[in-house]
Amino acid sequence: MGTIGTRTVDTAERLAKLRELSKKPESNLRAFFAPSDDQHFSEYPAHSDKRRAFISGFSDSAGEKMP
Repeated sequence: MGTIGTRTVDTAERLAKLRELSKKPESNLRAFFAPSDDQHFSEYPAHSDKRRAFISGFSDSAGEKMP
């Protein structure tokens, strides 16, 4: 479970779905990398670019995630 902004988000279901997808041979998913940067490496990425926070709930300024 993690916090995004001021609300708590239960990321267990999101991670479970990602793990389930990775187990399917047809998905060909070997790893999922959730960076904290946007495509332009902006100092303040837009909310829509916060992929790491979405999948894991981790919203600190530094860190990468490979669930």
